[in-house]
Amino acid sequence: MNRVKRTNLALLSVGFLVSGCRSYDASVFDHRLRAATFETYHQAISEQAPDLEAVGLDVHMLRARWEGEIVEAETATEFYHALMRMMASVRDPHLNFKPNYELWESEDGPLGATDLMLSIVDGQVVLQCVVDTHALAWSGIVPKFVGWPVERFNECEVEDQTSMNYPLNIGPKMSLMTVDLQDPESGDVVTLQRRRGMGVTVVAPNEVKVRGGGSRLMQAAREATTAAMHARMSQCKSPKSLEGEFISAWNLDGVGVLVWKANCHLPGKGDAVLALEQEFDGAAKVLQGATSTLVDLRFAPGGHGPGFQLLIDRLLSCAVRLETPPESVFFGLVESIGVLNIDASPAIIAGPVVVLVNEYTASYSEWTAAILRGMIGATIVGAPTAGCEYCVVRVAGPDGSTLAFGGAPFVLPDGVESFQRVGLSPDVRVIADAGPMRGGSVCDALLEAHDRQLETAWGVLERRKTE
Repeated sequence: MNRVKRTNLALLSVGFLVSGCRSYDASVFDHRLRAATFETYHQAISEQAPDLEAVGLDVHMLRARWEGEIVEAETATEFYHALMRMMASVRDPHLNFKPNYELWESEDGPLGATDLMLSIVDGQVVLQCVVDTHALAWSGIVPKFVGWPVERFNECEVEDQTSMNYPLNIGPKMSLMTVDLQDPESGDVVTLQRRRGMGVTVVAPNEVKVRGGGSRLMQAAREATTAAMHARMSQCKSPKSLEGEFISAWNLDGVGVLVWKANCHLPGKGDAVLALEQEFDGAAKVLQGATSTLVDLRFAPGGHGPGFQLLIDRLLSCAVRLETPPESVFFGLVESIGVLNIDASPAIIAGPVVVLVNEYTASYSEWTAAILRGMIGATIVGAPTAGCEYCVVRVAGPDGSTLAFGGAPFVLPDGVESFQRVGLSPDVRVIADAGPMRGGSVCDALLEAHDRQLETAWGVLERRKTE
């Protein structure tokens, strides 16, 4: 039975859709469409982004810097790249812009991407490549730059994690992409140019698939965690385990382990939420009798409100209330807040509790770690998290593109510090070693840190059991 209770407004953290009142033909790439799209996004950012001053911006600066470049763009590539750079200047880790790829392709022809991608390691964006260092796709010069800090990506300052389908990495096939890198030793800036040759498949107006993108890191992280747990199971007298779609659970002779599976989003509705609830029921049986717990939230990207509510409901026995600051609506006649209430209920985990996080722990998963530390004194181990504190606002552009970014924040509960942009700071810091990563493999460096983080967390849990 779902014990979670919601009151007042629909959850702002799930987001709401904002679009211009006037309709435009999204298939006609003309001056009017570009101007209307700029106005829609400029207004949304102006009204919904709560702390532009924190990044040195105001609404007048945004208009003065970007309106002309966006409205007067001569190609769809110029238009979407300028929109993306404008939005990136807000420096919000939650930002997710999806162009109308069908319009883009119809205007500029077949789209392409490069074999380069960006990863975030210990709060810094670094260059990565999606192919093996020995693959023929590599030029002789690229491997040297793997792991170097990225300063600008297609003339855009980059402060959060990006990937191959990041709009700035997409453009007409064989067009140039530039990445400005900082030499880790000398500090000099090097500009790397790369032609977009990898195939891009337009799946839907706002969805593309990039050949060669893959998910090696996420899959390898899952396998490494499972292998480590199986190794510990072999040393236990009566181990228990559960493998689900969203979570895995182990009871290793009284030590509970609950793992959120890498890259699985918290579900938002229907059968997926029901499936998660059933998995928590199974995990409760596995964890029964455990007297300490390790909760692994690494590579947990957050997701939707209902899944988050269910997660907190099952991990905490005390009640939780999150609310947004008061907002005037209906011409200032009504003051409204968004409230998330989770009632007190039995928890499936037992303390002491250690929580594992890394650079890919984001949004609701960060909130989960912060609440566990603030409300039950859990110890956080790992690397600083993504810094996606604010609730999500979703905006639809008249050109058929979509934008999501961090809007009104929740009021921080007692014991929870703000982590917008800076991420959660672990109590015990275990990060990737930058040395082997430079000119080598960012993925391998993160996986090596993944193993050390688990071993460290296990040691912290053992010490806390004796306190």
